[in-house]
Amino acid sequence: KLTRFRHLLRAREQRQSCELVQIEKNFQNRQMQALFENLVKDHRTEIINLRRNRDSIGLQTLQELLIQQTKDSLDGNLFKFTDQQREIYTTIGGTPHLDNSYTVFGEVTKGMEVVEKIQSVATDANDRPVSDVRIIKAIVVE
Repeated sequence: KLTRFRHLLRAREQRQSCELVQIEKNFQNRQMQALFENLVKDHRTEIINLRRNRDSIGLQTLQELLIQQTKDSLDGNLFKFTDQQREIYTTIGGTPHLDNSYTVFGEVTKGMEVVEKIQSVATDANDRPVSDVRIIKAIVVE
């Protein structure tokens, strides 16, 4: 039984590690996209003129230049989980894609089995529950 438990735990940690890599790539892509969009805004007039003149070669050249500038600007500065963050997320758990975006505003004082049921519901590719999970009753404790 202990061997089976260790195997399941190892499989879970590997799955979470793969998920962290994917989340990290998503953050990096967003970083690159945001910087690229800012560069495009800076060159808006030039882009409009190239389009008016139907200069597809000029547009392609400018696009390649902006892509290279994006890569150069972020070289070594792309988002990356620290080793400590990886360890925490794979051993303790958490939801890294929500970090720095959402605030924890409550604490479960009893009824953790309900939280665990919510945690185990089927989710789609976006990690959203397939069927909505509704909180029917909540009590504020002061």
